[in-house]
Amino acid sequence: MELCGIDINKGKNVDIPVTNPYLWPFEDNTFDLIISGQTLEHVGNPFLWIKELYRVLKEGGEVFIIAPSKGKQHCPPDYWRILPDGMKALLQEVGFEDIVVTLDKKSPWGDCCGFGRKK
Repeated sequence: MELCGIDINKGKNVDIPVTNPYLWPFEDNTFDLIISGQTLEHVGNPFLWIKELYRVLKEGGEVFIIAPSKGKQHCPPDYWRILPDGMKALLQEVGFEDIVVTLDKKSPWGDCCGFGRKK
């Protein structure tokens, strides 16, 4: 198994810092799995961002996104909080299937988790 850490900032576990969150330096259909934790709220245009995740994911590949539904502003820029309906709409926008969305009401950030599979 090969892992690749991507972020807009250099740091621990970041293999490739990207300057544009909507254009990653990978060919189409590169990854089997994308896990995005606590990133969505920092992306100015989530619809362009989810399109890029879909592009680099292989057919049958899976995406798992964790983002807050509540909480104070942190680590600027901090644009969004997302609810289950919003997470589902975002995943549906680009064609993900087998979508499952959950909301952890007990966590301080109200983590909203979304799963989808590329057809």
